[in-house]
Amino acid sequence: AVGIPADWTAPGVIMEGGSDDPADILEEKVRDMARQALADRGQVMAELKSVSVQHRVQVAGAALAAVLLW
Repeated sequence: AVGIPADWTAPGVIMEGGSDDPADILEEKVRDMARQALADRGQVMAELKSVSVQHRVQVAGAALAAVLLW
Protein backbone atom coordinates (compact mmCIF):
# COMPACT_ATOMS: atom_id res chain seq x y z
CA ALA A 1 0.00 0.00 0.00
CA VAL A 2 1.18 3.51 -0.74
CA GLY A 3 0.06 6.36 1.50
CA ILE A 4 0.31 9.75 -0.19
CA PRO A 5 0.17 12.74 2.18
CA ALA A 6 -1.90 15.85 1.49
CA ASP A 7 1.30 17.90 1.86
CA TRP A 8 3.17 17.01 -1.34
CA THR A 9 6.45 18.21 0.23
CA ALA A 10 6.20 15.55 2.96
CA PRO A 11 7.37 11.96 2.42
CA GLY A 12 4.77 9.28 1.83
CA VAL A 13 4.87 5.69 3.07
CA ILE A 14 5.17 2.32 1.37
CA MET A 15 3.97 -0.79 3.19
CA GLU A 16 3.92 -4.43 2.14
CA GLY A 17 3.16 -7.73 3.80
CA GLY A 18 3.00 -11.44 3.35
CA SER A 19 1.10 -14.15 5.21
CA ASP A 20 -1.21 -17.12 4.81
CA ASP A 21 -4.23 -14.80 5.08
CA PRO A 22 -6.48 -14.42 2.01
CA ALA A 23 -5.39 -11.55 -0.25
CA ASP A 24 -8.31 -9.27 0.69
CA ILE A 25 -7.67 -9.67 4.44
CA LEU A 26 -3.93 -9.03 4.11
CA GLU A 27 -4.50 -6.06 1.80
CA GLU A 28 -6.71 -4.37 4.41
CA LYS A 29 -4.08 -5.01 7.12
CA VAL A 30 -1.39 -3.42 4.95
CA ARG A 31 -3.66 -0.47 4.11
CA ASP A 32 -4.19 0.03 7.85
CA MET A 33 -0.40 -0.02 8.33
CA ALA A 34 -0.04 2.79 5.76
CA ARG A 35 -2.82 4.83 7.38
CA GLN A 36 -1.24 4.43 10.81
CA ALA A 37 2.26 5.27 9.55
CA LEU A 38 1.09 8.59 8.10
CA ALA A 39 -0.94 9.36 11.24
CA ASP A 40 2.12 8.62 13.40
CA ARG A 41 4.02 11.21 11.34
CA GLY A 42 1.26 13.79 11.84
CA GLN A 43 0.34 13.74 8.15
CA VAL A 44 -3.12 13.88 6.62
CA MET A 45 -3.60 11.27 3.91
CA ALA A 46 -4.57 12.53 0.46
CA GLU A 47 -4.66 9.15 -1.23
CA LEU A 48 -4.17 5.47 -0.46
CA LYS A 49 -3.36 3.01 -3.25
CA SER A 50 -2.92 -0.73 -3.01
CA VAL A 51 -2.92 -3.89 -5.08
CA SER A 52 -2.85 -7.44 -3.79
CA VAL A 53 -2.14 -10.80 -5.33
CA GLN A 54 -2.17 -14.29 -3.94
CA HIS A 55 0.40 -16.88 -4.97
CA ARG A 56 0.98 -20.39 -3.68
CA VAL A 57 4.47 -21.69 -4.37
CA GLN A 58 4.43 -25.13 -6.00
CA VAL A 59 8.04 -25.43 -7.18
CA ALA A 60 9.58 -21.96 -7.10
CA GLY A 61 8.06 -18.54 -6.83
CA ALA A 62 8.88 -14.89 -6.41
CA ALA A 63 7.05 -11.63 -5.81
CA LEU A 64 8.04 -8.02 -6.35
CA ALA A 65 6.59 -4.92 -4.72
CA ALA A 66 7.67 -1.69 -6.39
CA VAL A 67 6.63 1.95 -6.40
CA LEU A 68 7.84 4.63 -8.80
CA LEU A 69 8.98 7.62 -6.75
CA TRP A 70 8.74 11.09 -8.21
